[in-house]
Amino acid sequence: TGLSGMGLDLKPITIAENVFACVVVWLGMLLYATVIAQVSGILESKSRVKREFEERVDQTKRYLSKHGLPSSLISSMTQYYDSAWAQSEGVDEEHLLGGLSDML
Repeated sequence: TGLSGMGLDLKPITIAENVFACVVVWLGMLLYATVIAQVSGILESKSRVKREFEERVDQTKRYLSKHGLPSSLISSMTQYYDSAWAQSEGVDEEHLLGGLSDML
């Protein structure tokens, strides 16, 4: 059975109806596969951006530790980066909005 249950009582009789039904099924499968691939790509891109952000934070923490800054300062910096990520989720607003008119 299909997800919607629609069209289950239709049975192609002529060759043209069979060809049409096959084409529609193939187009449906192609559309479904395309949607799945797009969603997968979006999720992968988001996780890649998050990994790159976490790597920058780790590099900054190692740099600050190496230069002997107090752990309270490093902790504050980590909280700041966590807060910044929660607000923007990796979107660079200045780059995104930089091409817009100043009047907007």
